[in-house]
Amino acid sequence: MKIINKIALLAVAGVLGSGLAAKAQDTTWNNGDIILGFRAAPSSPGAGSIFMVNLGSAVSYKDTTTNITNIANLNTQLDTLFGSGVGGGNWYERADLFAGFISANNGTSSDNNSANTTIPTQNTSTGSGNEFNSTIYISSVRTAPGTVGASSSSRPGIPTQLAPAPAAALMVNVGATLDSNDSNTGLATVASGGFSNWDSAGNAGNGADFGLTEIEASFGGANLGTFGGIANVEQYWDLYRVARWGTFNAPFQLNDADSGRGFFQGTFTLSQNGGVAFVVIPEPSTYTLLALGLGVVIIATRRRNKLAA
Repeated sequence: MKIINKIALLAVAGVLGSGLAAKAQDTTWNNGDIILGFRAAPSSPGAGSIFMVNLGSAVSYKDTTTNITNIANLNTQLDTLFGSGVGGGNWYERADLFAGFISANNGTSSDNNSANTTIPTQNTSTGSGNEFNSTIYISSVRTAPGTVGASSSSRPGIPTQLAPAPAAALMVNVGATLDSNDSNTGLATVASGGFSNWDSAGNAGNGADFGLTEIEASFGGANLGTFGGIANVEQYWDLYRVARWGTFNAPFQLNDADSGRGFFQGTFTLSQNGGVAFVVIPEPSTYTLLALGLGVVIIATRRRNKLAA
């Protein structure tokens, strides 16, 4: 019956390891990849530089059922560009440093949802990257810890008078700028002020980053504690998917209450050590997991004893 005990121990190990996955930043930007962008407020330390990171396909985050850890560690770059390298302090103590997340699969206004599929079922399509044309992903800062796996932010919506295609096209241009400056690392530092740079449409405080809604959040040094098993979180953003459909002249199904609205996908966190993670499920308590594992061992032992008797 040693096999049963081995199975039980494997079960414990499996439970302890559940909810975790690893993913590094993507070295080649493609349409549909998520960009994490940083910028400092004008006339503040580091304001001359924009820092962008390619986090890989948005669809992979949309479809994940486990937390994704170790996506990237950005502490060295952030310290050099926005921390002690320019201002003498820590980057995560700055209320004038902003960051956010964007993604767009393409910037076309042509309709590839001729069936006018309603938003709740738009998880797959014949569009580029398994998305409808001009599908975007945007971030919204969490206002409170809330519940892991549920949104705690303002749900974004695209106003009916604004076609999403121009915003998506700008996001694609930003991605191209990242790709041409990252030296195949997925990390790019470019001068601020360029038309296709992050700061060309990111203006925290005006409520219309990339012409849509408030995407960015600042830091300010408040350690938000542990979130979904991620320690020393400095800021967290909910990620929303906004699927576009229809033509430029009729981009919305006005009979659908969720027309143009964002749908929560999970939460990005940035820790004090510069680590980026994506959280979709609560991190189970270690003691709860151990208790479950111990229960498996006890059951297996009793079964072995009965068989021996």
